[in-house]
Amino acid sequence: MKYVTLLSVCVLLSCTFENRNLQKNLSIDSDIYNRVTKNDGLDSASPDIAQISDIHHLSPTLYNPNSDYFRRFSYNSEGRTVQFTTEILAALKTDLENRGVKTLLLSGDLSSLGNIETHRNLADILHNFEKSEISVFVTPGNHDINNPNANKFTQEGIIKGETISPKEFEEIYINFGFNEAIIKDDKSLSYLAVLNENYLLLALDTASYEENIKSGKSESRGVIRESEYQFIESSLKIAKEMGREVIVMTHHNFLEHYEVDFDLSNFTINDSGRALNQLIEGGVKLSLSGHIHKNDIKEYTLNSNKFYGIANTSISLYPHSYRLISSSENSLKIFTTELDSELIQEPFSDSLDKYLNRTYLEIREDLKKENSIKDSEEMARYFYLVNLYAQLGMETNIPEKILNSKGLKLWHNSESFLKTFALNLPIDSYPDDRNFLLTY
Repeated sequence: MKYVTLLSVCVLLSCTFENRNLQKNLSIDSDIYNRVTKNDGLDSASPDIAQISDIHHLSPTLYNPNSDYFRRFSYNSEGRTVQFTTEILAALKTDLENRGVKTLLLSGDLSSLGNIETHRNLADILHNFEKSEISVFVTPGNHDINNPNANKFTQEGIIKGETISPKEFEEIYINFGFNEAIIKDDKSLSYLAVLNENYLLLALDTASYEENIKSGKSESRGVIRESEYQFIESSLKIAKEMGREVIVMTHHNFLEHYEVDFDLSNFTINDSGRALNQLIEGGVKLSLSGHIHKNDIKEYTLNSNKFYGIANTSISLYPHSYRLISSSENSLKIFTTELDSELIQEPFSDSLDKYLNRTYLEIREDLKKENSIKDSEEMARYFYLVNLYAQLGMETNIPEKILNSKGLKLWHNSESFLKTFALNLPIDSYPDDRNFLLTY
């Protein structure tokens, strides 16, 4: 499962290197994050819907920040920037208020470990969005329900915590989609709700959590249950009767979002073609998802009908990308933006350096098993930088100096299991991963 953690930008689970000196030669072009936020047309647009994914929140009551056990967790692949998700969400709320956005969609992995305390804490935070007249709609991810790893981190060690059931998930987040539902699937957490006068939200529960406790792990692969196919049919019938278009929201993806010859089935929905064809035949044109931690848009065609899978990276990963949507009767204008770093309070920047640089260090250490130290550094630098561009949906912006680097040449002759990834990360097909216009 190594490749799963690689896609999360945090390669391998080891935290051996967190105390080493940080590398100073890993910065990408100094103005990239300024350029990346200058979206064509966004300044003149009036977005009314925002979508974020993979918050991976962890309630502050569940960890001692000075605990060595928490440090190991917070700087490995599951931790991400878990210590600062409260600040990130506060910044997001301010950003949405400033933009006048009235609807926020959260496509799963609301929590990092599925603790009941985390979900209650996050629900309190989301209530503050609704107090600012921002309607919130959620769907669960693979981390959220029946998670056997719902741990608490103390100075003395790791303590087993309390996870939640599907029923408890709905009870905790009752005001964030479930109460607003026109109809709900009684055998999953899927529901249909009104977004605005032109669109309905079909929130599909694709998290496979039924066997988690028994198996002792959270199932990463997505699923659509038999009951949900009938629910989809009923939802599409209602949408047609109401004369409204449908926006689908899932945690898992209908389409693959990396163009590599690699098994990425853990990021997609099992037998996704069945539901995908059902949706397309019912007139649905797009889905919003997460899970893969990558900004990417893929096109799928069925009988000349186009469908677009729009994947979003994790809001907890720097530079905190999220989607903005300007909806009208005949179109959806989709933009990608990043949170203003000035809105995020210190001491986030100190953690950010450690977070970003550990990726390079961990790749380098793995490569050193079969390569010289110098070659390992060149290869790790290339992989780290290209993957960062790819996660932002900016493959076409990768500078020539990176694409022509010694690191890439070394990857061509490498025996590493990551070779396919390294060589194909810069590849991306139509359409633009960051800004997109869909017309009806």
